[in-house]
Amino acid sequence: MTFLSRPVAPFKTDALRVSYSGTMVDNPISQLSGSLGNTRATLSGNEITIYSGSHWRIEFSNSIIQPAILDFGTYSRIYSVTDSIVIGTRGVMGALKNTTPTNNDYLRLGRAAACALILDSSISTSKVLRFEVEGLASKLTYYAGSLETRYQYGIVKIMELPA
Repeated sequence: MTFLSRPVAPFKTDALRVSYSGTMVDNPISQLSGSLGNTRATLSGNEITIYSGSHWRIEFSNSIIQPAILDFGTYSRIYSVTDSIVIGTRGVMGALKNTTPTNNDYLRLGRAAACALILDSSISTSKVLRFEVEGLASKLTYYAGSLETRYQYGIVKIMELPA
């Protein structure tokens, strides 16, 4: 009996590892590592470049940088260097301040990852993206070394969808 494989989903996916080291600064930029072999996206330093001809779904799950205090002003975000704007939805990284039914802060915890759907029509030839944590250095901390192994890395998921 002979089996032929065929693609089941009409999209390609890559993943990069997110880390951070050094002194904490305001709005720190995540460091990316790994390789992109499935999509046409390219990695240069701590930025990825996506190209026209496809739609793109980008997701950024930050695990290493955390709020140092209970603060809902801390977010993960996808920043378009090309357009000089934050794109997509931001991921809320804060913990609960108030869980009473009259306060909606407890509803925000479901959006922990930043996500963007970038249509081909919004990319002229290419678009450069970087992954940041929005927050003041005084309100952020990160787990360096082996203090907490579950917080060592985050992930950037890159999906290239047919246009």
